[in-house]
Amino acid sequence: MERPAYNNFPKNRNGPGYGGQNQEFRDASRRIFCKLRGQRYRNPGNKWLAKFIQEELFTFDYEETAAWYAETARKLSPSTGDLALLGCNDRYFLLTVLLGRQDAEHPWLFDRCRQVERDPDGYIDLWARFHYKSSIITFAGVIQEVMCDPEITVAIFSVTRPIAAKFLHQIKEEFEQNLTLKLAYPDVLYANPRTLDSDGRPSSWSVDGGITVKRRTNPKESTIEAHGLIDGQPTSRHFRLHVYDDVVTQDYLSDDQIKKTTERWELADNLGSHEGVRKWMPGTRYHFADTYGVVIDRKSLKPRIYPATEDGTLTGKPVFLSNERWDQLKNDQRSTVSAQLLLNPIAGDEATFSSLWLRPYEVIPAVLNVYIMVDPSLGNTQRSDRCRSGSGWKLKAA
Repeated sequence: MERPAYNNFPKNRNGPGYGGQNQEFRDASRRIFCKLRGQRYRNPGNKWLAKFIQEELFTFDYEETAAWYAETARKLSPSTGDLALLGCNDRYFLLTVLLGRQDAEHPWLFDRCRQVERDPDGYIDLWARFHYKSSIITFAGVIQEVMCDPEITVAIFSVTRPIAAKFLHQIKEEFEQNLTLKLAYPDVLYANPRTLDSDGRPSSWSVDGGITVKRRTNPKESTIEAHGLIDGQPTSRHFRLHVYDDVVTQDYLSDDQIKKTTERWELADNLGSHEGVRKWMPGTRYHFADTYGVVIDRKSLKPRIYPATEDGTLTGKPVFLSNERWDQLKNDQRSTVSAQLLLNPIAGDEATFSSLWLRPYEVIPAVLNVYIMVDPSLGNTQRSDRCRSGSGWKLKAA
């Protein structure tokens, strides 16, 4: 099978490329004998592929993987289960080839794909804006989970339902229109889910009601559903995987809204099962006291934080963006760049008091006037921030 996506990958394994910057991850990968997912696609004809996936694939860096895609993966057939097996075990292949996201062909994104695929559950992934966290985790990640196990039930939560619905709509459209994906996974995806075809039609196929793939069981939950935390959170439903994407947005940053979002995130835990629930949480910071901050402080999920630069500073080298784009963002988004791109809300205009600013004085004058100035809130609105009042004292030596 020939797809345009293959042609973009370099075919020269010895050519200039990434240079193994993520050496720690590569070394860790070499120590892992990977568990094979999507076992139903394994057969005598692709035994070599299964062995390669388990023993070699995840020891390759970006250039080596890209070369293998161009040289070998292009020969795999959807009719023999080869593409399905590889897609179940290689999220980067699924994203860039089967899902056609050629815009994700970048070594930094490759490393993030490998990392979240190796350790998907129990993490809060805070990555800089424009760095593909939703594409890699919510989009490709959920699709991969469904292809591996069609019996899974997934709930995508955002701060409000319309935001979550957009993530589900993207997946729904992919299941409807991606012919390559349907050819690779005919046992999971319907040929024409909107109409009654030779392979039937899903019991549920809408953004409002969720989408259902081919499955043997009949739970009341759809395969994938979209829900809001502060509006439209369901009851009497139990999902095996929760994906919390965009639970903090710029329009919901007041004290009351942050508190409500956090409380509803706590309640969403009841939509799992008695055995627990798998959780993913990709996001971007807005405020030092937002729900993401609460999750980190409680150690409810382990943080994976990736700012836009290597050292997390405005002057650092961008990890993904071009230098020109980074300079433009620093210039145009001066009030939000620290939170949105460096993932450090207190490094910008929302800075808090630092103890490093204190200076000791050993000699105290007879009379010392002390004044505290306060930057007040902008009123009692959704955009208002926390504030405290100040006062002044006159101190006299005894």
